[in-house]
Amino acid sequence: NLPMVGLFAQVARVHGKYLMPIVIVFCVLGSFAVRNSFMDLWVLALFGILGYLLRKGGFSPAPLALGMIIGPMLEDTFRQSAMLFKGDFSLFFSRPLSGTMMVFIFIILAWPLLEKVLARFNIKSPLGRGVEEE
Repeated sequence: NLPMVGLFAQVARVHGKYLMPIVIVFCVLGSFAVRNSFMDLWVLALFGILGYLLRKGGFSPAPLALGMIIGPMLEDTFRQSAMLFKGDFSLFFSRPLSGTMMVFIFIILAWPLLEKVLARFNIKSPLGRGVEEE
């Protein structure tokens, strides 16, 4: 579909007030067409309202959607790995790639707490965000 890239890129120029009704119609048709179930339309409406409320509350709905899509795949893979390693979770840390990923995950999760500690001691954050110098 490489020759069609220019045509697809033109969609970005269409104003949102014209594009959104078309997208909504395709979403409704697509969700109903998968299983011909009105329950799917209720689920679509529920998550549409949830996304709207999240956006109004100042939250991005993208992480929620990403988590709902990737979450089940991650659980299945984690379960397979746990069965493969016979419940020994130390192997998740002993391999170089998985150990590196675990370290990065720990740093990402601990970073907000670390920034608060640095701000309390009036130390500027290494990333440049933090307490301003007096």
